[in-house]
Amino acid sequence: MDKIKERLIYVLAAFPLFDFKLINIGIAVFVLGSIVICYEEGGFLKRFTKRKIIDILILSLPFLLSLTALFWTQNIKSGYTFVERSLPVIIFPLIILLLPPFRTIRTIKKFFQIYIITNVLLACTFIVYSIVSLVSLYENEHLPIISFIKKYRGEFESVLVIGEHPIYLALMIGTAILFLFYFYFKRFWLNLIFGIILTIALFMTASIGPMLALLIAVLLAIILKPIRLKSKLTIIAAFLVIVLSALTLSPFQNRVNEFINTTEIYPSGDYFNSFNTRVGIYNCAIKIGKKVPFIGLGPGDVQEELDLCYKNEYKTKAYENGIFNTHNQYLYYWLSYGIWGLTLMFVTYIIFYKRAISNRDEVYIVFLTFMLICFLFENILSRNTGIMVYSIFNTILYFKSYLKAND
Repeated sequence: MDKIKERLIYVLAAFPLFDFKLINIGIAVFVLGSIVICYEEGGFLKRFTKRKIIDILILSLPFLLSLTALFWTQNIKSGYTFVERSLPVIIFPLIILLLPPFRTIRTIKKFFQIYIITNVLLACTFIVYSIVSLVSLYENEHLPIISFIKKYRGEFESVLVIGEHPIYLALMIGTAILFLFYFYFKRFWLNLIFGIILTIALFMTASIGPMLALLIAVLLAIILKPIRLKSKLTIIAAFLVIVLSALTLSPFQNRVNEFINTTEIYPSGDYFNSFNTRVGIYNCAIKIGKKVPFIGLGPGDVQEELDLCYKNEYKTKAYENGIFNTHNQYLYYWLSYGIWGLTLMFVTYIIFYKRAISNRDEVYIVFLTFMLICFLFENILSRNTGIMVYSIFNTILYFKSYLKAND
């Protein structure tokens, strides 16, 4: 019976392989397992402490801001969609802090290891698909290399099992690589194989933001490791050689060349690429933010204002296909909730870092660094995958630090 209860909470760790419906089922199973464990151990009311309530409010702030913004947003329907999408941000703090399913560091480690294994399976599927897709595209469509790469990356979301945007695929694989540093398996060869598979898959996504975030996070992890300086420098040098070598390979090389060879800072006519399209987005976001600097528009109205700015500012087709959000989590906070909302979010990040540092929790420090750098390049919490990765692991690691503080 105990093993069954344990498996209920571990189902959620396999969410990288779940579609939207299965993720909801996984959350429900996780909640059920937590309730069963808490009920059998008793003392539910004792868990309602002032300190834990404050912690829950801090951890669930993105959800609370979305809920509060409904009072001034014009597009109520869209606003409710954001509230609904961000529900995991409050569900996981409520469950993990008040009905804690993790009693020991060992159970937390097992959860992370299942997540790593799941990402390895995802990476294997992705690598096989990518090879088949690349061969098929190359043989059947003789496209310029840039168009070829765009088409190659654009097909990811329609693939069975993977079904994910390259950025968010890279986000999951990147976190799995980081967690492998700390929640490694007993056999060295297994860690080595897993690390190679995850790294290959990450490079094949050609996602610059998560790659840069991972580079900085890994360097930080090496610096924080309690090993000799000579060993640290050797590891860093080897890691940088691997990264620089990967930069010379397609498809990642073409993303870098696109940045270097851009001749116009903003998209114009038929001349646009991922770099100047993104610069155009940031330009519009800043212009909109200056109009409502203090209270913001509310999340329901941000995209409509952005689309209007794209239409008025740029004579190009760059923004006609697809939805182009702020591509920066901090700009999204500013446009949605104003300076006060953005400030509150920065305060929570400081609290998270303070907690991690005071408990000398290296994995939490590195995870926060990785996520906050990713926030610079993407609106991570606009998709279910980003919300799941951030809310689950931020809450568990915060709670892990809570356990350490009470040992």
